[in-house]
Parts: sequence; structure tokens; C-alpha cells
Amino acid sequence: MVFLPTVALTLAVVSAAFSGAAALPVVFEQGLQMLHRSRVQAKVTGVEKDRVAFLANLCRRGVSILRPISSLLLRVRWFYAKCECCAQALRIKGYDTGPSTTCELLVLLFGLVAAVALLLTRMPLVALCVAALVTAFVFGKAQKILDQWGERLIEQIPDSLRSLGICFNAGYSLQQAFEQTARDTPAPLGVELRQASFDIAAGRSVEEALSALEKRTKAA
Repeated sequence: MVFLPTVALTLAVVSAAFSGAAALPVVFEQGLQMLHRSRVQAKVTGVEKDRVAFLANLCRRGVSILRPISSLLLRVRWFYAKCECCAQALRIKGYDTGPSTTCELLVLLFGLVAAVALLLTRMPLVALCVAALVTAFVFGKAQKILDQWGERLIEQIPDSLRSLGICFNAGYSLQQAFEQTARDTPAPLGVELRQASFDIAAGRSVEEALSALEKRTKAA
């Protein structure tokens, strides 16, 4: 039974390399169109200095031509977990994405690296190994971001609990307590408390807001 997921992952990885390379012309054209839309959007609405509009759009929309191979890869539980890890890291950095879209970006990265390495070395096996190493580096970087985020969040919990206690003693509601504590707490916990406050203000029940808060902070 263990053999089947291994074969599926191997076939999917090889297919990813060929799919990524074959999709280069289409992806390049879509990339140019997306870059143009990002520039227009930046002129109209403006963008934050620490966020690239092109990457934000790419993370949100993904690469549709690579969706079939992405769906195949996501059937492998281990790879799905890695994509979820990368998606969480991107969301921490402010990019709206999910495991499926992130998988498409990883397939694109794998294909691009494999194609470049193949052009340089003329050795398919070496090209696949280089692409696999780059992908493994991305996985490791994402996990490092999650670990650092979780450490910062855990360090902020005691002070935030004291702040919440003070708010409750002053007669604040849960929403008001979250909002006030969020003002006094930097990221990442301050951002999550502010979102919980917004959820309650938008009409979600306290249980739903707390459940969503728990899911968002489960990486800690």
C-alpha cells in the first residue's frame, strides 16, 4: 500500500517538470498580462511598500494551466501538508492563497528550475535533482517562517491575557476586549485578535470567532 503513493508522487513530480516546461510560453503570456493589471491597480489604489502586487495576484489566482497536475499532487497526503505549510507562510507574509494555488506555484517553480537546469547541464536526472533541492529549500523556508511566527505568538500570549483581564474587569465586552488588546499588541497576535474582533462585529457568534482564531493560530 505504501508503494502506490510513492509511485504516484514520482509520476507527479516527473509530470510537473514536463508540465512546467511545456507551459512556459502560456505562463509567460499570462504573467505579462497579470503584471500589466498589477501596475494599473497599483496606480489606481496604491500598494504597500512591502508587498509586490504581481506576486499577490499570482498567489491569489494561481496558474490555471497547471491545475490538473496540481490536483494529482495534492492527493499525496505528505505533499498536501507541505503545500498547506507554504500557504500558511505566505498568508503570514500577507499574501492571500491556499494549498491548491500554492501547489500550482510550486509546480511552476519546479518546472522552471528543471527547465533551466536541463538547458545548462543537458542531463535530465541532474535537472530533476536540482529542481527537487530548490523545492525542498522552499519547504524548509516556509517551515522556518511558521516556527518563528509561532514563537513570537507564544511569547505574546501572557501579556495579551493580562490585557484581556484588565479589559474584562473594566466591563468591556469580548469584542471590545479583543479590539483594545489588539491595539496594544503587535503582530502576529495583535493581528489575529483584531480579526476576531472584526468577525464578532460582522455578526459571527463568539464560538465561531474563537474557533476561527484557534484555526488561524494552530501553527503555534
